[in-house]
Amino acid sequence: MEHITVTDEMRRRILANIQSPASPRRGRPTVRKMLAAAACLVLILAGAALLPRSFTGETVVPLEQATPELTECASAGELSDAVGFPVSDLPVLPFEATEVSYLSLWGELAQIQYLGAEEQAVFRKSAGTGDNSGDYNRYETAKEISVRGNTVTLKGNGGYCLAVWSDGTYAYSLSLSFELPAEQWSELVAAVR
Repeated sequence: MEHITVTDEMRRRILANIQSPASPRRGRPTVRKMLAAAACLVLILAGAALLPRSFTGETVVPLEQATPELTECASAGELSDAVGFPVSDLPVLPFEATEVSYLSLWGELAQIQYLGAEEQAVFRKSAGTGDNSGDYNRYETAKEISVRGNTVTLKGNGGYCLAVWSDGTYAYSLSLSFELPAEQWSELVAAVR
């Protein structure tokens, strides 16, 4: 310490900085700055959560409604009883099904899943006319075809792996784990009763 010398001017500056209340404190954020940062963070998080929904018109679904009430059934007949409208097995599939499962979702939507060696098909039926597929993927191609007087929308990426349609009373969807040409979809949809 004996080698350090302080000039008179240095002493005045040091004392002025210590005594001045307007001098900024370096290294310590003030409470006001911390509150402002916290408020900005809350606004950013709220905006990130709500902004995407404002563009799509999507309504916020409470968590207890977002988780479906699932009821496993043993057959298409039992599934029909669970949902309150007739549901039949698909008479035609583009592969051989080795396992079939029947589910009622919320008691309003019937789902039959067919599993093959490496293939899968999911058939859904519900009252109404809206898209009940639950498939929100973006596809490169979409095409409308007419089957038994109903407009069927096919979606895929080259071929088609999803069909959505309504007969005015019920909504239907059929999704495959692989793609087919539109002509084969016409045969599959025509067989649905």
